[in-house]
Amino acid sequence: MWISELQIANLRCIEAARLVLAPGLLIFTGENGAGKTSVLEALAILGSGRSFRGGVRAPLVRLGNEALSVFAQVQSREKNQRLGFSRNVSSWQARVNGVPVSSLVSLVRELPVLVLEPGSHSLIEGPSDSRRRLFDWLLFHVEPEFSLVAARYQRALQQRNAALKLEGADARSLESWNQQLALCGEQLSAFRESLWMRLAPKLISALSSLLPELGEVSVKFNRGWPNELTLAAAIQDRQRVDIARGFSSKGPHRADWGVSFARAADRQWLSRGQEKNAYLAYAMAVLQHYRKVSGESAILCIDDLASELDELHQQRCVSFAFECVDQFWVTGTQRLSCPTWPGARQAFHVEHGAISAIE
Repeated sequence: MWISELQIANLRCIEAARLVLAPGLLIFTGENGAGKTSVLEALAILGSGRSFRGGVRAPLVRLGNEALSVFAQVQSREKNQRLGFSRNVSSWQARVNGVPVSSLVSLVRELPVLVLEPGSHSLIEGPSDSRRRLFDWLLFHVEPEFSLVAARYQRALQQRNAALKLEGADARSLESWNQQLALCGEQLSAFRESLWMRLAPKLISALSSLLPELGEVSVKFNRGWPNELTLAAAIQDRQRVDIARGFSSKGPHRADWGVSFARAADRQWLSRGQEKNAYLAYAMAVLQHYRKVSGESAILCIDDLASELDELHQQRCVSFAFECVDQFWVTGTQRLSCPTWPGARQAFHVEHGAISAIE
């Protein structure tokens, strides 16, 4: 799968841009603040309905305009799709092949795009929710029922947490929420545990390829409650604690997975460059599995690839990506000198929101 045409209008500093693209490696260079990241942001908006830059203060819509829009022509082995998204301050509109859709899920399913930005090292050192999001991104795209199960579980969790905060919360008032949480949670965890069994070997292989200097790799998965208990039993066992604290302490919302190396048993021992290589390995394993299951490839975007990676590790990353995706988007403040790519390669310069091809 690849994007053959991308149009952007009024997204941050980009007033208007139209790119005609081929499969392969796409490199966007320019000074800080030139608009490179906004190109990747446009793909993220089509692939998730939102930006990956949640913490930035600047608005998505270009100053002085009322709405932004993004359009992409997506090519794949099975079909060609026209995807469009527009957003103003209060609402959004999405179209698939010119037909309006009422749910973002209908748009997002058509464009499996994975964007890794410089802060993605939190996948290794940060809280577990960032690791779950990558895991669940894959499940969303390969298991049609997963999103429904996940939504039911989230609703049950919110309702139980609200009940826990009420004065006089007790076993009787929590009984129905406990049952719903246990039922949906077991279903959700079954998806994750099944995927983990298939994904773990790919993850070990990717980590070994990108970080061979750290020695033998081991990975582990924690489903969010003790393995010897059912979720219903774990919820019941922790009920007094949950009432005292006002939130649910056991369940798949606490799931996590991690990695250790023979020469770095704890993730705190990794350098920032090694952390970046580790989360790139996670991403490559996910993309490999997506390709195997779906028969298509997702689109990979890495913002500021060269940051904290020497030329050797940049080359390993690019080589690995070639095995996983048909189209690989990267940005940087300077042209990348090290990556060699067996297929097509296009370079663009971005300056003050204007994008021009480099011959």
